[in-house]
Amino acid sequence: MKRELLISVDLKVVEYCPIKLKQYDSTKLTFNVLSDSLEINLNDLSAELIFTKPDNTVVIQNCEIEENKVVADLLPDCLRLSGNSKIEVALKKENETFSSFFIPIKIEASGKENIKSSNTPNYIEDLEEAIEKEKERQKNENNRIAAEEEREDNEEQRNSAENERIDAEEVRKNSETERIEAENERINAEEERENSETERVKAETIRNNNETNRINTFNNMTAQIHPTYRYYFFVESEITGDSPFEIPANYIKDANVLEVYYNGERLIKASTSDTQGHYYEVGETNAVSNQIQLTSDWEALPGDVFEFVIKGVYTNETTT
Repeated sequence: MKRELLISVDLKVVEYCPIKLKQYDSTKLTFNVLSDSLEINLNDLSAELIFTKPDNTVVIQNCEIEENKVVADLLPDCLRLSGNSKIEVALKKENETFSSFFIPIKIEASGKENIKSSNTPNYIEDLEEAIEKEKERQKNENNRIAAEEEREDNEEQRNSAENERIDAEEVRKNSETERIEAENERINAEEERENSETERVKAETIRNNNETNRINTFNNMTAQIHPTYRYYFFVESEITGDSPFEIPANYIKDANVLEVYYNGERLIKASTSDTQGHYYEVGETNAVSNQIQLTSDWEALPGDVFEFVIKGVYTNETTT
């Protein structure tokens, strides 16, 4: 609790009525600064309060500018002596200073235990100051305790996070170990696959050679029985396994007299009940036919070429 006074100060006025203050009281002075009865704009200005004590010693203190008013919480030294005093408000901007005329102050003596006033702090002021310092010390101590508790909480959270990091790192290491083991297994399996593939290629080469020899032998045998004729068919529109299509010559179904090549590659004959080959012969067994049909999972596209190799010449009157 403090004494608060609102004082109008006109920089053109040279005389003021005395203002009464109380010795030792906490006092706040607020000045409304005018010039010829018009309020002055205090923006970009600073202010000082010049307090001349009853013993003619001077106390100068800086003031705050709040809501275009000069505000000063009087220093305890200003009201330490009772008697007649005076104040002035000084406004500053850069190197310029403009002050009010003196405002008379009457400081009424305090009756605190009939203590004789002096220009130095008395023991009541010392006690009040000690109480304020103790309050400040307790406040600082409470702040220190709160900060220490916060530090301990943060340290506990840090330790918890560190333990989680250690556990996660352990999981990561285990996962990395498992990944390395799995990678080694993959590498071994890949080596086995490559070895198996090498063996398969060798076996396939042998099979192809044997198949070539078989075909050559068979062709030599059949060439002695029937002459061989070749017919070419150029695909103009897409052919699928949905329906048969005509070829450029007749053959005997299931008599092993027909070979079909697609873009230079020999196709494999299939039965009508599976898709293990590329095509199957259409018609009645041992009857003349001029149609074949692709398996359902296969197709021929425009621009592709079929080559039909037929051993012999057959008509509808042909008998076997």
